[in-house]
Formats: sequence, structure tokens, C-alpha cells
Amino acid sequence: MSCPNCEKIKAAAARGNTCCAAEQKKARNREIFLLLISLASLVAGFAIAQSELHVPGFPLTDPSWIAVALCGFPIFKAAWKALSRDKKITSALLVSIAILAAIALQFFVLFGGNADNSHAHDSYIFAAGEIAFLMALGEAIEMWTVKKSRKGIEALMNLAPKLASRKTASSDSETVPVEELRKGDVIFVRPDDMIPADGIILEGESSVNQASLTGESIPVDKMPGDAVLAGTRNRSGALTVRVTKRNEDNTISRLIRLVREAEAKKAPIQHVADRWASCIVPAAVLCAVLVSLFAYFVLDTNFLTALIRGVTVLVVFCPCAFALATPTAVAAGIGNAARRGILVKSGEALEKLTRIDTVVFDKTGTLTRAELKIEATFSSGRLSEKELLAFCAAAELRSQHPIARSIVAAANGISLPTARNISAKNGIGIRCDIDEEEIFVCSFASLEKEKITVSEAAKNFAESRRSLGETLVCLVSDGVLEGIFALSDTLRERAAETVATLKKRGFSTLMLTGDNAAAAQNFGKLSGVNEVFAELLPERKAEKINTLRGNGKNVLMVGDGVNDAPALASANCSVAMGALGSEIAIDTAEIAILNDKLETIPGLLNFSKSVLKTIHINFAISLVINFSSVILSASGVLDPVTGAIVHNASSVLVVSHSALLMFRKKDFSD
Repeated sequence: MSCPNCEKIKAAAARGNTCCAAEQKKARNREIFLLLISLASLVAGFAIAQSELHVPGFPLTDPSWIAVALCGFPIFKAAWKALSRDKKITSALLVSIAILAAIALQFFVLFGGNADNSHAHDSYIFAAGEIAFLMALGEAIEMWTVKKSRKGIEALMNLAPKLASRKTASSDSETVPVEELRKGDVIFVRPDDMIPADGIILEGESSVNQASLTGESIPVDKMPGDAVLAGTRNRSGALTVRVTKRNEDNTISRLIRLVREAEAKKAPIQHVADRWASCIVPAAVLCAVLVSLFAYFVLDTNFLTALIRGVTVLVVFCPCAFALATPTAVAAGIGNAARRGILVKSGEALEKLTRIDTVVFDKTGTLTRAELKIEATFSSGRLSEKELLAFCAAAELRSQHPIARSIVAAANGISLPTARNISAKNGIGIRCDIDEEEIFVCSFASLEKEKITVSEAAKNFAESRRSLGETLVCLVSDGVLEGIFALSDTLRERAAETVATLKKRGFSTLMLTGDNAAAAQNFGKLSGVNEVFAELLPERKAEKINTLRGNGKNVLMVGDGVNDAPALASANCSVAMGALGSEIAIDTAEIAILNDKLETIPGLLNFSKSVLKTIHINFAISLVINFSSVILSASGVLDPVTGAIVHNASSVLVVSHSALLMFRKKDFSD
């Protein structure tokens, strides 16, 4: 059941219309206005019915007709649309029948019917209006809950500025709407401005605050060649950026579209609710008929009283709370995760997480940061460690190789000598002249090829470090080996803690990597995973996942979303780490952790169980209240008016219970 206004907004969103805030506000204000008018008409109708005032034609002139018309029309329309176009029986049909039955009761009374005084009402038009109003009010509360749950991700819509400063052919700048930016355009971003488009820095260095997308408060240093994203804030230096994506294709737009798609996708458990709802409607009509017959023939009530009890059953039997049990919980769950930098692409993914018993990690970029650092240094004795690092960094200063950049980063703060006559040869190393010395920076394997003498001490150092899977960088001066640096990838700060938490909760943990066995075993030991599988190509990782599943395991694959794509696709459920700005990661995995925090995995698994538990409790609340209400209606305790209140109270209770998921922090507090 949904109002026409909501349908228009959803249609606009489906067309990719992400800037519909004004339309949403207009629809919301109109809905509030109609609810207030309906409420006023009900108050007037109730006051007239309870007073001594004589209103000509009452109750046919009951002001409650206004509530029936304003709040009932969308219900009738939704029921007719589902029945005639989709051939589906929905809860809207049952509510429509209940409203029409209450109106029919009023006409029956006018033609001489009499009811028991204990539950007689002067106006059943008021009862019909109340049913319609409470249904509309319940829907408004539901929409408010869903809107609140989406607040974190929808806020992204307003992050990127509406205007951009674009470079012209004459190298001047012009201010244009961001919608006019095209791939290849060059834009200028001033300090403290929001970056208007995804792009690559051409000139300038700055710190960029990405908290709006990742929740991480520490700014990230950016320099020429680095990528920047729309909606992030340029904190310090001026930047010149080449646009790499159109406005509708940037990261923010993709995230918004994915969240909207997630809300539209139904979890398997919701299909159960839908099937029950379609069965409950005809069951309710049959039950109402049986209750009326029972009251008339067995309890010996008059016909009108029997009819009232049957109508009341129609009112309370409506499975609205049952139908709301899953979508409101899923919406709240997706909204809570989004505020924590976790993009859940469907309710089905949340449900899959509840069945996971095995968590498989990729190594590089997942358990580790894919950032090399110097673990140990060997010196032949002539140069100190600081001097070795200075010479090596001077030679590597202009190289973009990951190992070279790690060496240069390690030398930060050290005064570097000037390197001249620099020449590099792939697979061999870098040669240059520094202070009248011929410097050669190379791998340990290159020493033998270049016929450079290696001492026993240097050999022992190299063998001990290579057994740990570390990478060796050697510094040779005038043909003499002066020193060796041993570099290794770095384990994420809380990787071992995350694995330990998972193991404590009964999950089996594995690591898959294409790295060599020595490095894999070392990081497996450091992280604490149960098993390590090394030297695997991407296809072999996928085969390993399929083998685990074939053995009855429910596998969650956690990777960086790039070379792990086959494994992510093969697992029961998949999570991409560090997915911000990575189209492959966002498209491949069912869940993307934008803020790159591995420690959110245990909390996410816990939270998925909380969502499913909330759904089950919602089902229980709905069924208990429904069956209790049917019994009370059959015995005459409830009538259409009080039955409508009880029915909608159950819907509000279910929605409110789901809304608690939006504020749940306990699962992520590890």
C-alpha cells in the first residue's frame, strides 16, 4: 500500500533523478495537510455523534466522509491497481473491504437494523474514516522511518557543490554547473572548497578530507597523479584536477543509486511475508463470514451485531504489520550500516551474512595495507643506516615503483644528496652518480648477475629475511655491496584483533594469496588465521571458495575487489575492502566497506543477526496481536473503531521496533 505522491517520487528516483528534494518536500507537506484535514473531520464527526446537536441528515452528513475520501482514495486506488493490473491480492484490498463494510453497516442501520447497546455507534461513517486515517497515518510513520534510515546516505546528494570552476581554451576559468562537466575537462579547486567531480590531480598538493564518504576524520595527503572524489573537501593547497567521470557517473551518484536499488531488492525472508499477506486476505474474509455466522446462530445475537463483529474481524485481520516487518527492518539496517561507511547492496546480503560460518581473507590490501616498510637493515660497516637510506632514496627519488616510493617515504626528514646521471633498467635496478661515487640500487638476485661479491654476513642476513617473505633492496657503491634493506608489507593495525574476535565467536578463518609461501605463512601467523593458502592465481582462489562451499561451508569472502573479483563472486556473500572510488569493488561485492576498516567485519556479522532477529520479533508481534484481536472481535470486546486503533497500534509498534536498528551501536562496538 502506498500513496500516489510516494509513487511519483520513486518513479523520479528510478529515472536517475537524484535532485528531487523539492518534490519530496512538496509531497510531504501535502500529505501532512491532508492528514490534518482528515483528523479535523474525524474530531468534528466524533463531537457531533457524542453531543445533543441535531445535524440534518446525520450520520449521512457526518464530516468523517472527508477522511474517508482523502485517506481512503489512495487505498482504494492501490487495491484496484494491484488487482486489475498485477492480478495480486494485497493488504490494501482487505482495508478497502473493511472501509466499505463499515459504510455498508451505516446504511443497514438507517434501514432499521439494531445492535447491542454496549457497542452501538451513531456513525459507522466515523469508523470507516478512522480506519482510512489510521492507515494513512501508519504509512506516514513508515515513510518517516525509511527516510530516517536513509538519511546518512541521502546526505551525500548535497555534498558536491552545484558549480565548478572550469578551465577554458584561453587558460582562464569559467563557472559552470557540475552537470555540464565532461570527462577530460580541467577544473580548479581552491583551498577549503568541496571537490565537484571525480578526477586526477594535475597540479598542486593538498590534504583532502574524505570523512563525508568514509567517516574517517583524518585527511589524506594528495599530490599530482592521485585520485580525488566528488563531495570530499580540499583542505589546504589549490588543486588543478582533470575530470575522469561525468556527474551522473561519479562515486556519490553510484552510491545513491546502489542504495536505492538495495531498498527495492527484497530479502528471501520478505518473499515469505508477501506470500503470507496474499493468503491472509482471503482467509480474513472467510474468517469474518464465519464469525458473523457464529455470533448470529450460536451466540444468538441480532443480525447487525453479528455483522459488526464480522466487519471488526476484517479490520483487525489486515496483515499490514506483517507486511511491514521485513522492509522497515532492512531499510533501517541498510541506513545504519551506511552511516558507518558500509554499503549493503541488498536485504538479501544481510540475510546471507546470518548464515556465514567461514570467513576468507585476501592478504594484500585486506589483511595488509599493501604498503611496504623497512623491517631490517644490513650495513657492511662503511656507511651508517642513515647514510645508506639517504643514498638509496636519492637514487629512487623520481621513481614511481612501489618499492622506490617506500624507500623515499622511509627517508622522510633526512637530507638527501643530489643524484646525477640517473638511469633505470627494468628488472635490474637504478644507476646514478652521488658525490663522485657510482651508485647502483638493485635486488639481491641482481648482485650475482652483476658479479658483485657478497660477504657471508650479507648472505646470512638475506637468507634469514627472505625466509620471512621479505623483499630485499641492495645498495652498491663503486662495485662494493654497502648495505641491504629488507622490506615487508604491513599488517593492518587491528587485523589480528579482528581475526581473534571472529575465531572467538566460532568462525573459521582462512587467508588466500598469490604471494609466496614464506610471506603468506608469516602474515598468516601474525594475523592468526586458521589456514593459509599461498601462490594462488585469481582463478585458483575462486576454485578454493567453491571447494569450501562444496564441503557445506557458508563462505564470506573479504577482498580488495580488484584481482579478487572471481573469489568475491564465488562466495556465499562478499565484502570489498577499501572500495571507495573503485568501480570494480562496488560492482562485484555485495557489501562494500568504504572506510577501509577491517575491524567492522565482526560487527557487521553481528548486526546482520540483529536485523534478522528484529524481523522475527516483528513477525511474532504481528501474529500475536492479529490472532488476539480476532478472538476479541469475535467475542464482541472490539468493534470497528477500537479494532482499527488496535490494528494500527500493531503497525506502529512494528515500525518503531525496526526503527531501533537505526540507532543500534552495540554490534559495532568491538
